[in-house]
Amino acid sequence: MLADVRKQIYLGFEGSGLRVATLMVDHALTHDMARACVTIHCPPELRSVLMSQARQLSQFPGVHKVQWGDRRHIALN
Repeated sequence: MLADVRKQIYLGFEGSGLRVATLMVDHALTHDMARACVTIHCPPELRSVLMSQARQLSQFPGVHKVQWGDRRHIALN
């Protein structure tokens, strides 16, 4: 299952012109679920493509939730 999630992320995002910068996929709390943390390089003009890919990813079998944030707004103390 982890390989399928990884493959879906790469195919979807990179196939749409977005570059996957980092990708970590591992098992969630239950073994039949996976969790992924993805960093995407997305220029402003491709924001709508990014949102579309996030919606498509949320429809992938086994995906429970997709959430995202903009790390430019994260402050490190």
